Amino acid sequence: MPLATALAGALLLCSCRPSDRQPVYPVRGSVYRNGQPAAGALVAFHPSRDPNDHGLCPQGVVAADGSFHLTTFTANDGAPTGQYAVTVYWPAPGPDDDVHVRPDRLASRYADPKTTPLTANVPTRAITLARFDLN
Repeated sequence: MPLATALAGALLLCSCRPSDRQPVYPVRGSVYRNGQPAAGALVAFHPSRDPNDHGLCPQGVVAADGSFHLTTFTANDGAPTGQYAVTVYWPAPGPDDDVHVRPDRLASRYADPKTTPLTANVPTRAITLARFDLN
């Protein structure tokens, strides 16, 4: 769990500028690969207007049932409205420590906000997104 915590913390670094506090809306979704939940995968939403933007970057961790809830400022609060490029990093099984970086089970196909084929739109209301089915 320390590695997952560190990675989630790294994702949060781009989302914690107090001056950027915007309204957020609850967002939930699910991630599956080959029909199975991608439990433990890290999901990040990058504003589509600029994938290099280091502003708000809502993120979540996929649960055992395949579901995730996005966090921007506080746990499971959601995301600001807008279009997003969605990245997914799913660490391979291995030591759960801060020394080992585990390889991505998805071979980094969904790891770069500039090249990921995954997108999402967050409206000005709570939403459950269509399931992300990865290959």
